[in-house]
Amino acid sequence: MAIDDITRSSLRQTGRILVSFLPLFVFLAIAWGHSLLRLRIGLYAGAALLLVMALGRLSRGAMMWAMAAFFTVAIVFGLWLENVWVVRHMGVLPGAALLTAAMVSMVLGRPFVQDYARADVPAEQQETAGFVRSCYVLSSFWASVFLLMVVNAVAAFSSGLGRLFHLAVQLALLAVATAYTAAYTARARRRRAAAGFTGGEGAAPRRQEHGA
Repeated sequence: MAIDDITRSSLRQTGRILVSFLPLFVFLAIAWGHSLLRLRIGLYAGAALLLVMALGRLSRGAMMWAMAAFFTVAIVFGLWLENVWVVRHMGVLPGAALLTAAMVSMVLGRPFVQDYARADVPAEQQETAGFVRSCYVLSSFWASVFLLMVVNAVAAFSSGLGRLFHLAVQLALLAVATAYTAAYTARARRRRAAAGFTGGEGAAPRRQEHGA
């Protein structure tokens, strides 16, 4: 496989992960500010988009359920029951939901990145040690980024640095996660191609990385 093909394939996988978060991006973009009307519109728009994306398989697995849980809690307790705590922490809850889902997916033996990586991987390679290890590495990295996002969102309550500063931090963390995912995936696939394997996510062949 040519390097250009590997790069394109790696970017596609990274793009699938980013696109899966689109309902949260839409919600945060619309709800930016202190307007309850914007918050209401953002939550309903994000929830509707998530439903459409779930039906189209653009969002799936642990991340889909995490976002579904967030929108359910936010709409029911924040909008309908007007719970002040939920409304106040609306900026923290999305990251907390994603972090929880990422951790649970790894504990259950199905790291969430695996749901998006399988699209480019032949069925016979999806259970190899290299593929599974790569999914754990990337899921762990994203979990670390989600944790930092939660910490940054909590810090925004009292840091005095301004909301734009903390928004910039969140975007920077997202950019780092995106760049790392694309670079790691491309490197893993080049290593497989050099060893004579075709297609697929995963790092090196099992014999090289795991002695099997």
